[in-house]
Amino acid sequence: MSLIRLRTGFTLVELIVVLTVVGILLGLLVPAVQQARESARRTQCRSHLKQFGIAIHGYHDVHRCVVPAIVDNSETSNIDCWGWGTFLLPHLDQGALYQKLNPQGGRSVFEDYFSEHGEIHPQGGKKLQIFQCPSSTLEDTTQFVGPRAMEAWRIGYGTTDYRGCMVGRSGTFVYVGPRDHVVRFSSFHDGLSQTLAMGEGAHPGKDGVGWPTWIGRVGSVNGLVIRPSTYHPINGKSKSKSGQYWTELGYSTTFSFHSGGCNFLMADGSVKFINENIEYLVYYSLMARSDEGRLANF
Repeated sequence: MSLIRLRTGFTLVELIVVLTVVGILLGLLVPAVQQARESARRTQCRSHLKQFGIAIHGYHDVHRCVVPAIVDNSETSNIDCWGWGTFLLPHLDQGALYQKLNPQGGRSVFEDYFSEHGEIHPQGGKKLQIFQCPSSTLEDTTQFVGPRAMEAWRIGYGTTDYRGCMVGRSGTFVYVGPRDHVVRFSSFHDGLSQTLAMGEGAHPGKDGVGWPTWIGRVGSVNGLVIRPSTYHPINGKSKSKSGQYWTELGYSTTFSFHSGGCNFLMADGSVKFINENIEYLVYYSLMARSDEGRLANF
């Protein structure tokens, strides 16, 4: 009586075919998963900006003005002082932190604290999720980097991936000094829905003073705001008059880790994604509260 031998398992050819099919499926699946994750991160980034929009309107309801980029009560410029991130804390469910910071005075706030205590402000190094885009790879705190490396009193402050929009005195966020006036929504002649209020500025640059910090002006006001100019293209590089790359320095730079552009908060609280190839004049007009008719729509 003959025995019938049953074959079990795969032949080498069959195994190769199976592995090939699995490899193809993984090749299709992995990019889809990565794309879905980035879409979720971008959505979370938009949510953060919407919360900032609610906070800005809440601040305006209480103080009858838009939160200033910085408040400097001194007669000397380029002095470290409290910024918009600190002033919005009570409207971002961070009232306890605001009370601990107790923002008073207008000059040398952080340098004087370091001189007196030998350390940075104890609340200034906090990582606040609302100030961070999930796609960003920006370090949580300011670092000792760049051709003009930061002094010790500037190192360790919490960073922000978002900055206020500034166009001299005609943007949403303005510098408020001893003789300056605040901005109110009534001065937005283009309409709140046609004016940029905040945008992504996650890139720290290669120079210490360009680091974006939520607490205030630790390095330069350029680390707190974004400005429209040919020197500051969205996600791009453009040389300054001195030959340096403003984007690499991080000065007033609009930069995101999303491909193709950046998320922006409009002054009415809505959020829009703006293409990095936007025409410069349109970009500039959106930053200004009154573009004098140069921009009908976008």
